Amino acid sequence: MPADEKITITVISPHRDDAALALGLAIERWTSDGVHVQILTCFTISDFAPFADARTAHEVTRLRQQEDQHWLNRLGATVSMIDLGGIDAPLRVDVRRDRPTVDRPLGPRDHEAMQQLTAQLTALQTDGLVIAPLAISRHVDHRIARDAALQVCDPQRLAFFEDVPYASLDPSNDLAGVVSEVQAKLGRRISPVSVTRNPSPADKRRLIDVYRSQFTSDQLDRIAASAADGERLWAVAGGALHTARYRRKCAALCGSDK
Repeated sequence: MPADEKITITVISPHRDDAALALGLAIERWTSDGVHVQILTCFTISDFAPFADARTAHEVTRLRQQEDQHWLNRLGATVSMIDLGGIDAPLRVDVRRDRPTVDRPLGPRDHEAMQQLTAQLTALQTDGLVIAPLAISRHVDHRIARDAALQVCDPQRLAFFEDVPYASLDPSNDLAGVVSEVQAKLGRRISPVSVTRNPSPADKRRLIDVYRSQFTSDQLDRIAASAADGERLWAVAGGALHTARYRRKCAALCGSDK
């Protein structure tokens, strides 16, 4: 493609696996089309690896970085990742390790994490389309990542991914409520856009298989099976996601769902 037609998509991933789980098929398609995908991973210092032998924060942090690197190696040269070095919620604040997501006000350390992330996103001065989490299930780290993006980015350049596995495996997920929450913060409506064409659960399973410290084989199978419904983004009408430039270069951006 001509140099002046190259575009960048930035994905704000709260944790090591979130970008792959939510948008693995889309990112693979975008990179194969020559689009540069930049992944900003927010909270990477962690001691959460329930299905691995690693126990200390140092061991787990290293293991999870290796899992992400295995995923990146499958995607090729047009994807990059920046580790922002934030501290995962269970290490940062006193929350239940299995549900650090319960609807609760942000505490002082959460606000410090928000300020740090906002400053980092501002300093990076990302161009083009920026994709942040919707924060389905209202995981505290996902809310911080989303709200930092809302503070820094022009709403016309923002889109939001559906957080997996919460969106696909948790029947209690409040998608409609979270969408309303984001719309209130933006002051405008957002609508869903499919970003996969002929989605393949087998391909999704292949991509996410590297995250074995976080999920059992059965859980990975179920996450992959949910990909049959495709991967979606939510964005404002007339924003960057809807422009001809993105539709032309990201062939998988198919149009609004009904």
